[in-house]
Amino acid sequence: MAHRRYRQCRANASPNAEIDTVAGDLTDTDALRNTAERADAAIHLAQDYSPSTATADLGAATAIQHGLGSRPYVHTGGAWVYGNTIGVVDETAPQSPPPITSWRPDNERRVLARAADGGSGASSRG
Repeated sequence: MAHRRYRQCRANASPNAEIDTVAGDLTDTDALRNTAERADAAIHLAQDYSPSTATADLGAATAIQHGLGSRPYVHTGGAWVYGNTIGVVDETAPQSPPPITSWRPDNERRVLARAADGGSGASSRG
């Protein structure tokens, strides 16, 4: 069974014949929610680089999760939440993010809490 694929990106993004493009950014939560309502699953890969990046990230995640309901959602984060590490780090390592990513652990907890309340969500760091 073939699936339709959507991507939300800036209006000036390169066209892609295999993916339906929805113009917007992470702050366009109505478009994110509406697109998620039509999707079987979603992966949040985007990053906002404004001073309000934490708010934009959480707003986007919330809109996507709301649109999806109980369908699969993957929220990508980053290994920076572990801070300056020596050696191998896994999910059980203590988090000590630098100031630039100090907002990420709270957003990830909120995404996972939403999943625990009947929504869907998983967090991936890489």
